Amino acid sequence: MITFRLSPAAKRDLAEIWLYTADIHGADQAENYVAAISGDIERLLEFPHRYETTRTRNGEFRKMPSGHHLIFYQIKEEVIAIIRILHERMDWDEELGA
Repeated sequence: MITFRLSPAAKRDLAEIWLYTADIHGADQAENYVAAISGDIERLLEFPHRYETTRTRNGEFRKMPSGHHLIFYQIKEEVIAIIRILHERMDWDEELGA
């Protein structure tokens, strides 16, 4: 059975997304937005190969859009490894190497 795992960096990304959203739009909106991202991650379990592989200078990742963010992940045997969750305007090639 396939499962998913968030990297420490992806967990930090979610926390930072929540804090930023709460600061700008309030805690309720932050909860809703992070819940939507989490729901998208859970839907990857249904069809993890849905998104094509993207090559970066730091490796190959699959990239799934979620709101104004991109979820970068790799499939390793029976685990979907969520590597980072980055804003669509970020230099994700640079951030994936951090």
